[in-house]
Amino acid sequence: TSASSCQGAGRPAGSAVPGSPGGAPDGSQADAVVKAMLPVVKRGMASPNRAVFQTALDTIARIEQMFGKRAIDEHLDALADALEKQCAQPGGDARAVAVLRTLLTLCSDGAAAKL
Repeated sequence: TSASSCQGAGRPAGSAVPGSPGGAPDGSQADAVVKAMLPVVKRGMASPNRAVFQTALDTIARIEQMFGKRAIDEHLDALADALEKQCAQPGGDARAVAVLRTLLTLCSDGAAAKL
């Protein structure tokens, strides 16, 4: 058997996420997932390893793709705290700029104005 024949095994085609129409996670599920991912993202943002840092930024973008700008907006305070800590690190200014640029593109206009 090829690997492609196993794709989606165990789940019927077109199955939706339970409790949400059309397969999109509902608000409480999205909130739970984002809350679970935030500590990992924040640690990644503080990592001196460039690849880990970039993965943290990519994860923030993925959260926005999966759950929308609202998910970023609702957790912007926690992400802003991580941004402030990033500024305090040696060489953190350049990374803080990268984080800020990422957040500004992923949050709503109203939330961006608060940053």
